Amino acid sequence: MPSISSTDKHDSAAVPGTLYVVATPIGNLEDITLRALSVLRSVHLVAAEDTRKTAQLLRHFDISVPLLSYYDHNETVRAPELVERLRNGAAIALVTTAGTPCISDPGYRVVAAAAAAGLPVVPVPGPSARPRRCRPRASRPTRSSSRGSCPRSRASGPPGSRRLPPTLELSYYTNRRSASSRWSKACCRCSATGPRCWPGS
Repeated sequence: MPSISSTDKHDSAAVPGTLYVVATPIGNLEDITLRALSVLRSVHLVAAEDTRKTAQLLRHFDISVPLLSYYDHNETVRAPELVERLRNGAAIALVTTAGTPCISDPGYRVVAAAAAAGLPVVPVPGPSARPRRCRPRASRPTRSSSRGSCPRSRASGPPGSRRLPPTLELSYYTNRRSASSRWSKACCRCSATGPRCWPGS
């Protein structure tokens, strides 16, 4: 069975042979958790979506750990390499540029490979884009739904993927994620689904 732990069975120091899926700050570096800092300080390697951005984060907190790039276009090659390092006893932290790996960001290949190999995979929760987008408003929503990133084009998703399902359009406060360069277009697409749809950033 895959070894994925949702509880903190150990202290915050990294355990050899364990993959840590670490959430990183979204915007404000001070939003990082104490547990994330402890893990980052004690792992042997940090696999990062953007090594330059992660290097800035580590320098800010005076952490010196080797970095290895892990992103969409190299994760097929990197995943088995990281699993081999885990088998050899390395403790590895997987991070994305901002937020949590595997949620609209790279990471699922190495997580799946590590779990399939019977290696421990431990989530280290932290900042999330969803509550950040659900900022205080005059009205109080009873439900919300996060629909992930807005597609870049019709070709990047199934037919109709740029429209929300009718049930969500009518009954949910809905978040859509989009890069800042595509934010205005996302606004236009989301506005067509009704007044309760707010694109995220």
